[in-house]
Amino acid sequence: MCLWKKTKTETSDTQAVDWIAKLIVKRYFFGPKDTLGKLYIVYADNLNNEEFICYILEDKVRNEPDTPDDFFEKVYGETAIPYGIYEVKLTNSPRFGKILPELLDVPHFSGVRIHSGNQASDSEGCLICGDTPKESCEGSW
Repeated sequence: MCLWKKTKTETSDTQAVDWIAKLIVKRYFFGPKDTLGKLYIVYADNLNNEEFICYILEDKVRNEPDTPDDFFEKVYGETAIPYGIYEVKLTNSPRFGKILPELLDVPHFSGVRIHSGNQASDSEGCLICGDTPKESCEGSW
């Protein structure tokens, strides 16, 4: 899954790109109730360097990449967002009352954010950040 912050900028070889950084989620554990991953950032001016940001806790992945809409399974508050590439914007979150990264145009979801939390039930489709690695998870950090 790849996320990006969109803007117009120039790379070091002077080719115009329409993003300044990509956020990449690499999922590594698929449990019965949740999914664990790692969040990395790649800047447009240094494409060969993935910088680790944090660990990610998500709801259960219920769909394979490229699942057609007609077959997409979603259980409200218990389903990870689909694999894909999404634009990220910093917007005000009514739920948290502060500015947070929001993933835009996520199929079957709205208001998907990257925020802190303690367990998969804090997610409702969002990406929960953590700083402690886990090999497996039972719904919480």
